[in-house]
Amino acid sequence: MGERMKSIAGAAGVGGVIAYVGTTYLFYPALEATPSGEVLLSSPFDIIAYVIIAIVFFDVFVQKVGNTMLTAMLFAVSQILILDVFYVLNGNRAAYPAFLSAGLLLASWYAIGWTYDKLA
Repeated sequence: MGERMKSIAGAAGVGGVIAYVGTTYLFYPALEATPSGEVLLSSPFDIIAYVIIAIVFFDVFVQKVGNTMLTAMLFAVSQILILDVFYVLNGNRAAYPAFLSAGLLLASWYAIGWTYDKLA
């Protein structure tokens, strides 16, 4: 890991600056200016649309990466980092629901990857 420290530190620095500037000057002002509670799709259509979009992207990345389970876990970890870790750190989500959410995401993406592999 020592030989990768320059790359890790550089990537963290660039990502941190972009995330800070982007959220402070673009995302948060847009969030405050937009009324909340706008529903584009009601349940269960919101879940159906999300699953279709997610699985289409999953298929594209499986074709590029070549490893179904690695791709599934990358999707799960990415969602966990933003929905559970970041939201707990900034106070938008309590730890217990985040823990449950992380487990649900890991289980669902594992099942998706396993099923995709079996049917491929």
